[in-house]
Amino acid sequence: ENDQVHIVAFHDILGGPLVHHMDLHGTTNEILGADKRLCRVYMDLIHPWEAGSPQTFELPREAGIPLGKDGYRAFRVEVHYHNPRRQSGLVDQRSGVRLYYSTVRRPHVAGLMLLGDYMLKLRGSYTVGSAGNNFTTAVAAGMRHSFYCPPTCFSETRLGARNDKQVPH
Repeated sequence: ENDQVHIVAFHDILGGPLVHHMDLHGTTNEILGADKRLCRVYMDLIHPWEAGSPQTFELPREAGIPLGKDGYRAFRVEVHYHNPRRQSGLVDQRSGVRLYYSTVRRPHVAGLMLLGDYMLKLRGSYTVGSAGNNFTTAVAAGMRHSFYCPPTCFSETRLGARNDKQVPH
């Protein structure tokens, strides 16, 4: 009897041009899964999508993400928008994430590793969103930052695991 299935792919559905990024969170807790509030604290980030990223991501054939018994039981999609022109009256009733699963259990469990520094400093000040930064001044001045990490940053030798996708934010 096979009561364990694996998520094998994701397809991100964009409800409009203002979608900046989406995060799919999940919980393995049966009780929390029944709670409509689904607090972010008790959920794992399973799948991120960023503007410019491919909308479909397939896991390698040998890896999957457990779903159902001994796996994720409930999900929450968090959609962030970028509306620099401050357009009003817009409604997004379509954005989301389609999951594809297999009833054939995969030999390995896929995971997500987040890399970054929430205290990152740029030009002597904290990034947008922290108490130490004046967002209005930064936007008015046209401040932009660009980051690059060579492929060797994500090599299997360096990480100790195989990397199948990177999503910079």
